[in-house]
Amino acid sequence: MSEEQNETYCGEIRSLLESDFCQGRIVEEANNSATQNNEPQIKTNGKVETVTRLQRKQKEFEIFDKSQTKITDYFLKTITTIIEDHPDVQNTLLNITNVENTNKFSNISSFLDCLRDTAAKNIRYKKHGNKFTEPLKLFSLYIFIVGGRLLYELLHANLQNILPSITTINRCLDKESNIVDGVVRLEELKLFLTKRNYPLNVFISEDQTAIIKNVAYDSKSNRMIGFVSSCKEHVFPKNNFYVNSVKDIENAFTNYVVGCNAYVYMAQPLIDNAPAFCLTVFASDNKFTHNDVLARWMFLKNELEKLNIQVTGFSSDGDTRCLKAMKIWSKISLSSKNPYSPYFQMEFDVKKPVCIQDTVHIGTKIKTRFLKPNVFLPIGSKIVSPEHVKKLITQYSKDKHLLCISDLEPKDKMNFDAVEKLCAVRVTELLSNISDSQSTKQFLILIKHILNSFLN
Repeated sequence: MSEEQNETYCGEIRSLLESDFCQGRIVEEANNSATQNNEPQIKTNGKVETVTRLQRKQKEFEIFDKSQTKITDYFLKTITTIIEDHPDVQNTLLNITNVENTNKFSNISSFLDCLRDTAAKNIRYKKHGNKFTEPLKLFSLYIFIVGGRLLYELLHANLQNILPSITTINRCLDKESNIVDGVVRLEELKLFLTKRNYPLNVFISEDQTAIIKNVAYDSKSNRMIGFVSSCKEHVFPKNNFYVNSVKDIENAFTNYVVGCNAYVYMAQPLIDNAPAFCLTVFASDNKFTHNDVLARWMFLKNELEKLNIQVTGFSSDGDTRCLKAMKIWSKISLSSKNPYSPYFQMEFDVKKPVCIQDTVHIGTKIKTRFLKPNVFLPIGSKIVSPEHVKKLITQYSKDKHLLCISDLEPKDKMNFDAVEKLCAVRVTELLSNISDSQSTKQFLILIKHILNSFLN
């Protein structure tokens, strides 16, 4: 056999061996190679040695030609060419690398500096000996109030020695002035306004929300919280449920009712982006009259005038007792004295606080009346009907009117966004193309003017 034939034959054998090796047929070589390279050993069942699929794939990658081009080679060559042709880019990259290597925290914010320093200091102390700065405590308190307890517990568990514990947060809350049940915070309101340089002019609003019936004990004031106090002796109900003996607890549960609502009074400074101030909050069983509302308004007006704070007006939701108090306060006659005309003239005093129902409730009430199927709203010879708006939604694409069928759902009574979309100019203009929709168009325009009179 000649040398050329010998080399050809050896090459064929070599290629055959490599292909057999890739398919896992030569077990002994694979086992030896895996042992030398500290790879996983070939599985055995006691009799016959086998090669796993994973091992075969690993061997296939090992025999690949390492000199073959890669996808990233094109980008590396392009980037290298740009850097070599532009010395400015090369110098900039060198400077960035030097800065990052010398000081990784040179451009870090002060907040991250605070977290880093706090973690470095507290790592030397025991678990209950951590110390935190006042700014960090205030920041943690803000997270606790805005995000809630569960969020703060999650952050505290993942940021050990950086954020204070829940116990520390509760101590910070206790240091602040607490809102006591039934106590009207008039002096605190004056301090709130003067400290922020707000004008001594506020608008007072009130509302109540449903709560879970529950009685809690306040260890600071030694009182029970949750019972409804009587308003006969005081304008605002005061919490006099002190706990000095077991008889006090028994007497409270026997003679008083646990509140089902929380009644809140808020004072809004008349300046843009100013936060509201909580005047008072107390438990309520929803049993009060319009006379109670009037007495509270008069008390707030007189007491705030003593502190040189002017009350511009009062507002509430659509509670009938509050609306009746508004009519009496504004001297609007409850019935028309003129039997021939329903119109009247009210006595308007500029110096007297005005009474305004909540604008959101005004808009949503009109919308609810508009969407009720059993309500008949005629204007002239035409009828106001939501069917005209439904035809508009079906005939025009949503990008023209931005409405959807859910905006016409009467069950969602407090959907104020739907009110704003219904009375938008784009909707009233498209209604001109709907037959017999003149009354509906004028009704929606009227709603827009009513809302603008309060909001703009």
